[in-house]
Amino acid sequence: MSVPFRNGPQPAVTIPWGDVAAAWHTTGIPNIEVYAAMPQQQIDLMRRFRWLFSLLKVPGIGRLLGCAARKILRERTVLGSQADRASVWGRVSDDHGHAVEATLETPEAYRLTVLTALAAVEGLLGQGVPPGFATPARAFGSQFILRIADTDVRWEKS
Repeated sequence: MSVPFRNGPQPAVTIPWGDVAAAWHTTGIPNIEVYAAMPQQQIDLMRRFRWLFSLLKVPGIGRLLGCAARKILRERTVLGSQADRASVWGRVSDDHGHAVEATLETPEAYRLTVLTALAAVEGLLGQGVPPGFATPARAFGSQFILRIADTDVRWEKS
């Protein structure tokens, strides 16, 4: 689908991300999808070689691909700039056709991970958070992400 990010529409595909589970635990919405923006060429390539994903079930192949992915991620972390930004788009609709959309702008993903982890530790030390499992929004409130520097959200009715 084409996702309307702030800097313009970009092609995106659904991905099996952990955010789906976290979003369900936070909101109770049963049918959540997560999309990742990527160049159309990359999406076309994924469609063309979709049959290769079945190889991930072959012993050893998954480990080999994991090593390759870690190498790529390490290089991205080294090459990534702190000035990079990440953009998230979300849309929620009800059975009556009412919908709300939002875009969230944050520091780039690796930096955001560090900043939110530190903020969560500070929150755990400073607040009386009950023991057990909770998503960050459940533990620290729905505005938790907005406490991170250089982060903002814009809402729109669609």
